[in-house]
Amino acid sequence: MSATDLPAAEPGDKRIAHEHLEAAAEWFARLRDDQADDKTRRDWHDWLQQHADHQAAWEYVMSVRQRFAVFQADNQGRTAASVLQDRQDRRLTRRQVLGAMVGVAGAGLFGWIAYSQTSLPGIIAAWRADQRTATGEIRELALGEGLRLWLNTASAVNTHIGNGTHQIALLQGEILVATSGKPERSLYVTTDQGTMRPLGTQFAVRRQAQATLLAVYEGAVEIRTMETAERRRIEAGEQVTFTATGIGAVETADPARKAWARGVLLAENITLGELIAELARYQYGHLGVSPAVADLRVLGGYPLRDTDKTLSMLEAVLPIRIKRPLPWWTTVEPAR
Repeated sequence: MSATDLPAAEPGDKRIAHEHLEAAAEWFARLRDDQADDKTRRDWHDWLQQHADHQAAWEYVMSVRQRFAVFQADNQGRTAASVLQDRQDRRLTRRQVLGAMVGVAGAGLFGWIAYSQTSLPGIIAAWRADQRTATGEIRELALGEGLRLWLNTASAVNTHIGNGTHQIALLQGEILVATSGKPERSLYVTTDQGTMRPLGTQFAVRRQAQATLLAVYEGAVEIRTMETAERRRIEAGEQVTFTATGIGAVETADPARKAWARGVLLAENITLGELIAELARYQYGHLGVSPAVADLRVLGGYPLRDTDKTLSMLEAVLPIRIKRPLPWWTTVEPAR
């Protein structure tokens, strides 16, 4: 996975208030101005010392900015992504890969790791996966024997065929799986939390921080948890979240869990805050929403491959405005 395939950064501490994040972004914009004087810098320093969340918000802004620095061409006109891809092509060892990532990405990569809740080994595994998608990319794959696989934004899988089985390991992100006919091999989908065995089906799997979300749309899927070996059969129209030690309550399958495979963000009377949180997965940089409008209800289908268009559509029908103080910082605010 190249540097540009890493998922968009997001604040690891959700308790940082929206106004602190916005203030930090505004301070960054002011300080990068060539006209910023000593008084402006002193005022920024005073603001930084006023509250612990100011420091946390500033560190988050810097992590997003540093991440974008990875995408900029170096003095030789090569991007950091191309440097990392060279390392991948040479099939370096894990230690060499780590060294290359440190050399290219520097503080930007590790700043992103600190805020993304994604471990460095997890990032390296996803980067070297058999199949992967960049942020904002959705890809469909035909794996033979009537098996089709869709990878959502910033997702990665390893696939393996052997001993009468076809195995898909979801390393990062989200997939939609569809089978047809009677395959010769048994299919298994795995995450860190457990193994899923479909029984002629269509289902979606999404990795979360410490859990896996399974939504079944056709057929059935049997879950076996990683540590406790608890088993449960999930039928069509049901979804469930499970960890390595247990399986949660069964709920009604959310149609939005498979609509993304068509490039659609499906909003069925969800809040604007929920929609923006999902949309943020499909673009680089920060995408936030003011608490003043986060509870607005949203209906309809929105394009995932063009997040700017989706934001414009929302702006046209809701009492909101889109604010971009920086190229990599976007927030949804109340309309003036």
